[in-house]
Amino acid sequence: MEDNPNNRKVALITGGSRGIGAEIAREFARRNTDTVITYRNKASRAAEVVKSIEAAGGVCGAVQADLTVDDDIDRVIKYASSLTSPLCYLILNAAGGLERDAPEDHAYKLNVAANVRLVNALLASMPSGSSIVYVTSHPSHFYGVRPVMKGYDRVASTKNKAEKTLQAMEPSISRSGVRLAVVSGDIIEGTINARLMEREYPGLTEARRNEVGTLPTPSDFAKVIVDTAMDDTLQSGATILVGSTSWNAYDYVHTVEIGTIK
Repeated sequence: MEDNPNNRKVALITGGSRGIGAEIAREFARRNTDTVITYRNKASRAAEVVKSIEAAGGVCGAVQADLTVDDDIDRVIKYASSLTSPLCYLILNAAGGLERDAPEDHAYKLNVAANVRLVNALLASMPSGSSIVYVTSHPSHFYGVRPVMKGYDRVASTKNKAEKTLQAMEPSISRSGVRLAVVSGDIIEGTINARLMEREYPGLTEARRNEVGTLPTPSDFAKVIVDTAMDDTLQSGATILVGSTSWNAYDYVHTVEIGTIK
């Protein structure tokens, strides 16, 4: 990513080489914001995102990082700290836990530890008026209140833990002049997470679509995320829900209910 003499704002999007993350980067670029994306191991796919943004006149950089590895997180922090334009938007989009053969602590390291570490490391360098957006899903956001699908506990519990941890950090974040927001979505059509869920629960996406009518697309979801990041009237700590929050279509893969739906 080249130096920017016009001191434009920069958005850092974790997990930005495909799906929602790539659409978030493109949406920021359409709004005259320079972007940095992280990717784990698909360099060619990340390069395509960079190329598409630059072809449209935007500025984009990519950093290879497995966010479960401390040295890789350090590389992201070092890259972000070296930017000549201010980091104004930190979008915590990378997530996992459904991968086969992943270590037992993979979901916690990626969904909780990495996000907390990035916030703690980068907050001081973000100017007043900046924002941090944590991206999650309805099964994770409502974990502990509504049922969770079999096999999804590891994802939902760690994503929920990250959300609660970040919300607990909100007073110190806002004292720095930075806003925190959470954006939670229903099943998002065509994403890797939707495909992984479909692999475990065949027919889930169709059942959900039949119940609620339409499901958000990555582009739909990305626009809400960028709107949220750029909305300086939004109260810090706010949660934005995208898509239906009714739960009927999930029931056929649910375990027992946890708690009571409020």
